[in-house]
Amino acid sequence: MLWGMKVYFKMTAYLKISNELIQFLLNSNRVPYFREYTDVSVGKSFGNIMIEDLGDSLPFIFWAGKKLDNRYCNIADKTAKFLINNFQHEGGFFRTSKKMKFLKTYNFDKMTDLSLGINLMYALTKDDFYLKASEKFFSALGDFASKRDGFIPLIHFKNLNLGLNFSTGKFGLYVEELCNLYNFTNDIRYLQSANNIIKPWIKSDFYKDNGLFPFLFQPKILKSLANIPFKRKFGFSIDSAMSSKANTNLVYGLNAIYKVTKDSDLYSILERWYSAVNDKLLDKDGSLYSVWDDGGYSKFLGCDHAVIDTFLEFYFNTKEKRFLNDAEKMANFWIKQQDNSGLIQQGVDEFNVCADPNMKYGDKPKYFRLDPQVDFSVVMMKLYQLTENEIYMKKAKKLIDGICKYHIFKSAFVDILDENKNKKSYIIETKFLFLILKALMFEEYNNNGRIYKDNTIRLLLRDR
Repeated sequence: MLWGMKVYFKMTAYLKISNELIQFLLNSNRVPYFREYTDVSVGKSFGNIMIEDLGDSLPFIFWAGKKLDNRYCNIADKTAKFLINNFQHEGGFFRTSKKMKFLKTYNFDKMTDLSLGINLMYALTKDDFYLKASEKFFSALGDFASKRDGFIPLIHFKNLNLGLNFSTGKFGLYVEELCNLYNFTNDIRYLQSANNIIKPWIKSDFYKDNGLFPFLFQPKILKSLANIPFKRKFGFSIDSAMSSKANTNLVYGLNAIYKVTKDSDLYSILERWYSAVNDKLLDKDGSLYSVWDDGGYSKFLGCDHAVIDTFLEFYFNTKEKRFLNDAEKMANFWIKQQDNSGLIQQGVDEFNVCADPNMKYGDKPKYFRLDPQVDFSVVMMKLYQLTENEIYMKKAKKLIDGICKYHIFKSAFVDILDENKNKKSYIIETKFLFLILKALMFEEYNNNGRIYKDNTIRLLLRDR
C-alpha cells in the first residue's frame, strides 16, 4: 500500500483516474470473471461473462498496467489465458455464452471482438500462447469460409450444419485480423482467407449498383421475409447501407489487405466506396447520414467518427491529401458542436440520433454518451498527429476533461447524460469502462506522434 501511494502521487491527473478506475473494475468484478454490465452506484457487475468482449477489455488493462502497475498486466494476462483455455473449443471456435453450450451453435458475430482481443494480447505480450490461439481460431474460420464461398453467417448450428445467414460487413473485422495474423506470421494462408471473405461483399449487387456495402441476408426468399420485421423495427430495409460498422469494418479489412498487397483492383474498390460516401452520405456541412437508401434518416457522432477514421487510414496508406481534407471536414463539423463543458452532443437538430428508434434517447440529439465521445477524442488526436494542427489536440483534451468532470462517478463513469449534464443511468456496459482508458492514456500516445509510429498503439486505438 505504501509503495502504491508513492507511485500515485507521481501520476498525472489522467493516470490517477485510470488507476482508480482499474481498481474499481477489479473490485466490482470477481476476477477472472468480468461481467457484461456494471452498476457504478454500488460498484457491482452482473450479467454474462465478457468472453466476447475480450478485445474491448483486457488489452487495455495490460496496456495501462505497463505505465501504472505491473500487477495489472499480470491480472490481464492470467485472465485472458483463463478465458481462452476455458472457452476455446478444440476445433478453434469459441463458446461465447452458456446458451451456446447447449444449442451447439457458433455465434460468429460475438467472436469478432474476441478474435481482435487475442491478436491485441499477442501484440502487447509477444507470448506464443496468444499466437497459437489466434492461429487455431483463424485456421478454423478460413476452412469454414472456404466451404461457403467466403460467406460467414451470423450463427451456425453445428449439428444441423446450418447457418442463420443474416450478416453485415462487421465481419470485415475478421479480414483485418487475418491481415494482422499474416503480419505476425508471414503465413500466406491467412491473407488468402482474408481475400476469400471479402468476395461476397465486393460481388454483391448492392455494392455494384451503389458503391456502398449493404446489410445482407441469404438466400433471397428468406431475405424478403426477414425484411418485414427488420423494416418495422428500424424504418429502413435490409437493402440499405449504414455508414458505421456495417460498412466501415469491412472497409478497414479491405484497407488492411491493400496495405499488404498494394493491389490496384482493391484500390479501385476503396476509391469507389470513398466516392459513394461523398455522394450519398456526406452532407454539405460535413455531417454524415447514418443510413442510406434514397434518403437520410439519422445523424450520429457514434457513426461519423468511424468514417473519419477510415479516411485517415486511406490517407496514411496513400498520402493522398483529399482523404485527409474530407476527414477534417467531418471532424470540424462535430468540433463546432462542442460546448463550454468540452462535451459534444450525440446528434444533429431535426434528425434522429440512431437508426434504431427503439434505442433509448435515440430521437433526442441533445444528450451525451460516453463511448462515442471517447472515440472522437482519439480521432482528434489522430488528426493532430497527421496534421500538427494544435486545434485538434486542444479540442481533444477539452473533451477528455469534460468527460472526466461530468461523466465520472466516484471511481467510475456513467454512460448517459441529459442535455443539462445530469446523470441518467448508473448501469453501464462494463466494456465501456475499459475502453475509456483509450482517452485517459492520452499522454502515453501524445508523445512524438506515437499513434502512427508504434503499430501496437495504433492497433489499440482502433474502434471496431
